[in-house]
Amino acid sequence: MINSGNTGRYSEYDSVNQNYYTVEGKNFTDVALGFGLGAKWVQKRGFVFEINAGIGRNLFNSNSPEVVGRGGITLGYRF
Repeated sequence: MINSGNTGRYSEYDSVNQNYYTVEGKNFTDVALGFGLGAKWVQKRGFVFEINAGIGRNLFNSNSPEVVGRGGITLGYRF
């Protein structure tokens, strides 16, 4: 899975100067390798329902989160 995002903005406390400062987030793009599971149901009338989930580990970028997840629900009609 290819994923991208921003690490977010947060505040840190500087004990030497005794004040807070803001750390800006960094953008990242990475590739994750992992596994996923899912199921699909098809009715005789042609309606389709699918649900899936997966988890992966990012491989290359040090700014990206170590583990990423994905999931989905699909509703449709098969003709």
